[in-house]
Amino acid sequence: MRYYVLDDVVDPVRGEPLRVADAEVLDRDGPAVERCRHWCGLLGSLPDLATPADCQRCARAWIHSGTLANAAGSYPIRDGIPRFVGADDPQLDAKTQESFGFEWERFDGLLPEYATEFDNYFSIVPRSLLADAVVLDAGCGMGRWARRVAREPVRRLYTVDFSRAIDRAAQTLADAPHAHCIQADVCHLPFRAGSMNFSYCLGVLHHLRDPDAGMRSLTRVTGGSLLLYLYYALDNRSRFHRVILAAVTVARRLTSRLPKRIMLALAWVIAVLVYWPLARLARLIDRAGFARIAHEIPLSHYRSYSMRFMAGDAFDRFATPVEGRYTRVQIREWLGRYGYRASFSEHTPYWVTLGTPER
Repeated sequence: MRYYVLDDVVDPVRGEPLRVADAEVLDRDGPAVERCRHWCGLLGSLPDLATPADCQRCARAWIHSGTLANAAGSYPIRDGIPRFVGADDPQLDAKTQESFGFEWERFDGLLPEYATEFDNYFSIVPRSLLADAVVLDAGCGMGRWARRVAREPVRRLYTVDFSRAIDRAAQTLADAPHAHCIQADVCHLPFRAGSMNFSYCLGVLHHLRDPDAGMRSLTRVTGGSLLLYLYYALDNRSRFHRVILAAVTVARRLTSRLPKRIMLALAWVIAVLVYWPLARLARLIDRAGFARIAHEIPLSHYRSYSMRFMAGDAFDRFATPVEGRYTRVQIREWLGRYGYRASFSEHTPYWVTLGTPER
């Protein structure tokens, strides 16, 4: 991590500034640093005392290990990543944490399909929202979306995950010097209020036992727009699709209790025997000129995707202990309660939503 990260990062419990102690500091090139606005992490003081020479020194300093501390407590820095959660943190859903950590260690490759999926998610985001912005990826997994966002002209990108997937994200973003990985709980984000110009949280809130805790945390730290992806309740599909969803939900309650290595093998079986045949059938029908019929086939969204992509999504779908489903109306009302106006993408995956502050 860089010292200047502490201009945005604060203690997640009390919101107070943090100081670096017992640091192992490496000399490593980094982006130019301007004087911080709130807190100088290098000096451990208000930024007024910092000189241009301090800012130059800060730009080259990489904290490989050490401790972040204040009166409220202390948090370790390991491998350059501030760690605000631990394996025995009582606030966390340990089963969900383990599931996602396991998933992104096994499915950590950058697949070609991710470019298409990124475009699907970000199609409703004006690129002006990213220009010179401080951006948050809340629940980043192995960093597949953050890698694409890092190519945009953002000023600073924070990627957060509560599982050991954050170490995979650090590898994915190793060549993006303006990206900073932080291990933290989405429900207790360690950032100053309003410090993010733009945040995105894709496929995360519906896996929380208390989604409102995640939303409160996100909206607290986000001073601009918010991009969400939530599993949809098939409110725009036929009764047939909703009956299938109900059956799959029952099955998921059983499969999510399996040991993860067994569930991994089962995910490949599901991909081969269920996802692949239906997806390729949809592709054949689509190519024959019957796009509307193809759209009605379950799993048609995967029609052009690889088996590995399907297996990863099958694991995500059947291994995670918690899963919520939302209608378009529910999402609009939910965002409205937090002061956001919702706009939706009109293509799969549903529902991708851009929340714009109503102010």
